[in-house]
Amino acid sequence: ERMEEVDGIIINALREVGCYLDKGVKSVKQFQGDTVIQAVFACLKKLEPSKQLPEAIPNGMSARVSLCADLAKTIKKLGYNKGDIGYHQLLYPNENDSRNILGWLTRQLPSSEEELSAEQSQSSSKDGADVLWKSIETSLLSLQKESWTPHFSISSDNRRNYGHVHNLHTQHVQNPFVLPSQVPSRAAAQEAREYIKINVDFVTRQPARRVDVIPSILETNFSAFTADKEREEEWNAEGLDSGLNPVQFRNRKKGKILQEMSSHIRYTLDESEAIFQKSYVADSDNARAQRQSNMSRYANLVEYTQEETVPVQQESEEDVKKRREEEITALEGQLTSVKQKIEFIRNEMESFHTRMRQVDANLLAEDEKFKSLEEDYTVKKKIMEMLPNADFHIAALKEQIQQLARNIKSLATEWEKKRPVLIETYRKNRYDILNRDDGSAGLLDEIRSMRVQIKEIDGEIRKKDEEYKEYLDQYAQMPRNVNRSQYTRRILDIVKQVKKQKVEINKILIDTRALQKEINTNIDSLGRIFALTTELVFADAKRDAAAKETYRGIVGMHDKFKELSDLISEIGNNSNAVLDLEERHQQLKVRAGPLDVNQITNDLEAIRQENAQLLAQLK
Repeated sequence: ERMEEVDGIIINALREVGCYLDKGVKSVKQFQGDTVIQAVFACLKKLEPSKQLPEAIPNGMSARVSLCADLAKTIKKLGYNKGDIGYHQLLYPNENDSRNILGWLTRQLPSSEEELSAEQSQSSSKDGADVLWKSIETSLLSLQKESWTPHFSISSDNRRNYGHVHNLHTQHVQNPFVLPSQVPSRAAAQEAREYIKINVDFVTRQPARRVDVIPSILETNFSAFTADKEREEEWNAEGLDSGLNPVQFRNRKKGKILQEMSSHIRYTLDESEAIFQKSYVADSDNARAQRQSNMSRYANLVEYTQEETVPVQQESEEDVKKRREEEITALEGQLTSVKQKIEFIRNEMESFHTRMRQVDANLLAEDEKFKSLEEDYTVKKKIMEMLPNADFHIAALKEQIQQLARNIKSLATEWEKKRPVLIETYRKNRYDILNRDDGSAGLLDEIRSMRVQIKEIDGEIRKKDEEYKEYLDQYAQMPRNVNRSQYTRRILDIVKQVKKQKVEINKILIDTRALQKEINTNIDSLGRIFALTTELVFADAKRDAAAKETYRGIVGMHDKFKELSDLISEIGNNSNAVLDLEERHQQLKVRAGPLDVNQITNDLEAIRQENAQLLAQLK
């Protein structure tokens, strides 16, 4: 009965889209191969108006197979996910596959109410924005149903020319909005707004090309979003445990970065200065050697000019080369001696600095020794001055010592009076600090758990929103002219059957548990009885032959009962396996449907004849 209601909905939808069906057709089971193909034609003309479909079904078997394969490919591109689909589902249909395919296609059809409202809105709307919005929405929906293929693909049916599409380029765009995280105070925010109002150009004019406006804006917004996300993650990971507010945490991070930059710059400057000094020393050595060579050449030139009248024998290339090598050797010797002198002076300076440090250390030690000797001298001098009147001074010192002892005792008495109060105050303050730390740690843990819960709830909300949008799209694509009472009645019937099956399943589960419990109880009882009986009989079997035979019979009986129990369990497992195989067989039978072997044989013979004719034409 439920399948008849579903078939009625499918048949009504097919008749509305222009598919001719006889009045006597009331079920999908009555559809033949040509009827299913015509129904698919009618649905695809509504869903894919741009697709070229033949006016009639061809007579040749090869052409029919190609047509059904093309239709199956198109349905799969539209998003069909109710199972496998190929040419054989359309050419040799069965009831279940035909119902799934046609039901899915009719659900994808736009409702007549939506088409009528769209036409009325396009004809009566005075605002061009509504028409533009509708056209954009229609274009996007049509593009969603297409799959991109390269221009050199031969098998691409829905090929589009994307030669006019521009490459994506982005440029820096200054945001005209002032975010709270970018300014420290309201006054700074107001100043930033005034600056933007006066000095910053419109966003649409900032990129050099008009086509780069939207990509630049999207890139700027995405960069701001990722920066805020990174700051939030950093605050959750490190800021909460630092005990600072967000402003103090950012300032501390800024200070650390500036300190690292300054240390790195200082290190770089030191390195560059050391390299410059080394290069300066090398350049000075080279310049000195060059001056000496120039001087030697100048001296030779002077001698040559002075002795111009004297005939000089011209030097050969070997002599010149030998002389230059001798000069280079002499200069290298001089350079080596200078380097040795510099190294010697450097070593002397290091030893001098070492001796200076030792002398400074000795001076400090002598100063400390001088101070201690001066203190000893002062004490001894006072003692020497007090020796002539020693008795008087000794009595005065004893009186001072006794007075100090009395003062120490009085201070100790006062300390013992105040000590318990101070210790109690200390313990109380320490306990309060520990409790406050524990409370802050607990609050931090609660904040972290609440943030985790907020993220989880946010993810669930997004997931629910996506599901809600998907349901809205499915609801918008469902036909509006079908009586909802049929669906409601079908849903109520399904709910009743589910409840009834649930009650039956619960009864079976209760009976199964009770039976299993009883079996386990009996097995335990038999085990205890067997153990007790064997123990009693085994004690007598050592002395009595009849008891020995009885013991053997009990053991054999126990083994037989165990074999019987295993056999019963194996029979139950085999019964379950048989039921599973029968269910799979029924599913395969329903999926295969009533295949007409004679029709398939005739079609195969027709294809062979067509192939033979084509081969004859080729020859």
